[in-house]
Amino acid sequence: MTNQINEVTEIKSPEQYLPQEQLQEVSIDLLNAVQAAKTIRVSSEVSMAEANAIAGKIRARQKGIEAFRLAIVAPFKQHIAKIDKFFKDLQGKFEEPLSQIEGKVLKYREGRKQPLETSSYQEGVGRTTFVKDVEITIDNQDLIPESFWVLDEAMIKRAAKTLHLPGMKVGGVDTTAIPGVSIKCVERPLYVKEK
Repeated sequence: MTNQINEVTEIKSPEQYLPQEQLQEVSIDLLNAVQAAKTIRVSSEVSMAEANAIAGKIRARQKGIEAFRLAIVAPFKQHIAKIDKFFKDLQGKFEEPLSQIEGKVLKYREGRKQPLETSSYQEGVGRTTFVKDVEITIDNQDLIPESFWVLDEAMIKRAAKTLHLPGMKVGGVDTTAIPGVSIKCVERPLYVKEK
């Protein structure tokens, strides 16, 4: 098999996928959003409602852009995924014979009395080097030192929400519920899609 690669003869710039009329409309919306973000003051229920309305329009514009992007890139991604799968499957078919051969070589090398050679060379393949390596099996998780454990912040946040949201006031902090974790109650906007 040769290493021949198909070359793409023409690539569109991202701007060419969006019609000029829509690009101008998006640009105007962006300018308005930037201006609103600079000038709006949230100091009352009325101004908060106004700010939320502007934020809703911005989110709607973002979703529209994302939907348009997905409509363009989804077919490419699906095609690339099919190409990847085809070649990975083809490559994978060589794993079993390779594993068998490497297993036989390893068995022979382990049974030899003389020292290991550091490498061998084969035309068209290159140099094969043998190095010492490790394989691990977890026998007992409880005995593994803490330094090997990974902190799961998403799990901690879920636990904190169930423990504290109902009774906590905005701005309140609790440092006792989960040892080593400060839980602060904050408010974030929640945007609900209109029906």
